[in-house]
Amino acid sequence: MNLAFFLIPKSHVAYLTEGSSFRQGMEKLRCHGYTALPVVGRDGGYLGSINEGDFLWNILSMGSTDPRDLEEARIDDVVSDRTPPLTLSASL
Repeated sequence: MNLAFFLIPKSHVAYLTEGSSFRQGMEKLRCHGYTALPVVGRDGGYLGSINEGDFLWNILSMGSTDPRDLEEARIDDVVSDRTPPLTLSASL
C-alpha cells in the first residue's frame, strides 16, 4: 500500500492563521465542509485546532450573533486559552 496516496499537499490544506476573526473561521469551515481546522501562528508553527463546538460555546458565552461582534472576536484567543503552544523539551 502506498501511503503517499493519502497525503494532501500542504498548499491544499485549509487552515486559519493567528489573528483570524470568528467570522473568517466560520466561513472557512462552511466553505470547505470541515468540522475542525488547524490554527497556524505567524511564524508557521502549530497553535492548536478549533472545531464547531469551540465556535458554538464561544458564541454562546459572548451572548451575541451580531456579525460585528463575530468580526471582533479572535480565533487565537480561544486556542491559546485551551491549548498551550507546542514546544520541544530540552530533555529530548
